Amino acid sequence: MLTQLCLAVALLALHMESWLTVVPDLINNLTTPPEQAAIKLPCLLELLTVLPEEVENFKVGIMPRRRQQFREMLKAAGQQVLQLLLQVCEQCRAQDAIMKRQLRCLSSWLRNAWLPSDQLAASPIMALAFASISSPELFECATDVLVDAVHFSHDHGPPPPRPRGRSTVRPLSPPSALLLTAGLGRRGRGAHPAHRGH
Repeated sequence: MLTQLCLAVALLALHMESWLTVVPDLINNLTTPPEQAAIKLPCLLELLTVLPEEVENFKVGIMPRRRQQFREMLKAAGQQVLQLLLQVCEQCRAQDAIMKRQLRCLSSWLRNAWLPSDQLAASPIMALAFASISSPELFECATDVLVDAVHFSHDHGPPPPRPRGRSTVRPLSPPSALLLTAGLGRRGRGAHPAHRGH
């Protein structure tokens, strides 16, 4: 039910050409007042997940000009989304249901939209995604994020050099490394996760 409602909002946003601040408006309205933010968080993460997916869904009948305008709007909101997802990751790491939504949202933005590559490379969010591989509940979503990050870095150029010092990313265990490699192989053959149904 939540996904269907969020899809309806995404379609409304795509068709309302006068709505030029979709992402900032949603984040502002669904994170205030602070005492209600936790209750609204699943809805916000789902909305932020489906927006990049729907703008690339060519079954949605909008003019090419509006589609490109919406892409540029998402690009402009990339920094704000990245900051929000990092905040969620840091504050909700013990909540598997929220973390699944956070990882799916991050994956959607890596795959369908745009995030500032320099800030993404400097952010601890990818290290936190690596750490999530150790959780059976989060493994699949975390693997999708890492696979999408590989494709994102290929499309947007190499990240800045890693600062010297001890890495915060733990080495992958052999089973995790094999499954991540299998995920890369599937994506390399063009098998992307199925688009959400309407």
